Amino acid sequence: MLKPLITHRWLHLLLLLFWILLGGVLRFTKLASKPLWSDEFATLVFSLGHSFLTIPLNQVISFETLLEPLKISTAGSVGDVINHLMTESTHPPIYFVLTHWWLQLFPTADGPPICG
Repeated sequence: MLKPLITHRWLHLLLLLFWILLGGVLRFTKLASKPLWSDEFATLVFSLGHSFLTIPLNQVISFETLLEPLKISTAGSVGDVINHLMTESTHPPIYFVLTHWWLQLFPTADGPPICG
């Protein structure tokens, strides 16, 4: 009776590992080719200390104007991140502040990941 119990436990562990592996493969397959969702775009803009209010509305704009909030600059501070979040969003600022520090810790020469 002890043998089937041990086999049963290993079966559950193996099934769990199989589903985690399958989910990981499906999630990360061609991840760079998938488009950003609006929440990911907002995370990037706010974490850089930029605002959505700089994008003109009700007029035709260039691609460069549209991507202006995604440009990495050293001018953005934690205060800017919090200020833009409090005026333009309903999200609490801690995640965006941590992301801002992460982007400062690992800067890229090529620009933000969306343009790379």
